[in-house]
Amino acid sequence: MTDGAERPGGRADDHAPTTPGWSCGSCGDEWPCATKRSRLLAEYGGDRAMLSVYLGSCLAAATEDLRAAPVMSLQDRFIGWLPRGSRWVWTSVGGVLAAVAGVVGFAMTRRPRRG
Repeated sequence: MTDGAERPGGRADDHAPTTPGWSCGSCGDEWPCATKRSRLLAEYGGDRAMLSVYLGSCLAAATEDLRAAPVMSLQDRFIGWLPRGSRWVWTSVGGVLAAVAGVVGFAMTRRPRRG
């Protein structure tokens, strides 16, 4: 079993990944399946950073097992579904700060000026 996958001995309906194919052991969908995603969000509550760390470790393990899969596809599958917080973006239109959908947490970026 690859690191990042859940260990044997869990409940039969816990929707744990089976390796090396990274499919759901309960429903057979690609892991994390819709049920597991909902459960992970509930389990981690508002701690998106820790959930991201956990899923990142699963992603790293899956890239070892699923070498033929496109990396961007795996990133979307493992972490692309996470809800995003808001962040501040410095816009070039009048230098106005605007809240936009972004990554978890806050970051400030400045869009490049057009010549």
